[in-house]
Amino acid sequence: MHKKLEAFVIPVPQEEIDREEQQQLKQQNSKGRTPLYEYKNELAGTQIAKKVKIGYAEGQPAKGTIFHSPGSFYWSDGGSKVTVTITVAYGAYSLGVTPGTVNGTGVVVKSPYTGQAVKLLIHKDIEVKKYKQYRKAVIGSGPWEYVGDVYTKVPVLNHFTVVKV
Repeated sequence: MHKKLEAFVIPVPQEEIDREEQQQLKQQNSKGRTPLYEYKNELAGTQIAKKVKIGYAEGQPAKGTIFHSPGSFYWSDGGSKVTVTITVAYGAYSLGVTPGTVNGTGVVVKSPYTGQAVKLLIHKDIEVKKYKQYRKAVIGSGPWEYVGDVYTKVPVLNHFTVVKV
């Protein structure tokens, strides 16, 4: 009897997504900028890299976990960032993403396996937003001028899969 791999998804809270996006835009607005200009960004499009493999959640035994009766992993976001490369229509990007950790609290992910070593594998959907960036002189009433495109790259959905190791 072959069990289908159970996958489980939860979205990243919207306020976390917004906060991360704003932080990335702010960094890109201040790169080598002078206070002589003010900047604005206009959203020009959105692409999603689906189910990007991040890796195993941190805090798991090297050889995996064996549940002798039905059991669950408890996952929470965080941990050390791992670098992943994603490709969307706008291009390829490398970014740091956390696989999260397995500990006593958080999202409950049931294991479909008993008596076998398993690990919790994390994938994430990563949203890439393209913004057109404009600037104008702070002094005077000059026009807004287009200076280039900037991109934000933010995880928006977590995928959890329990795999045999």
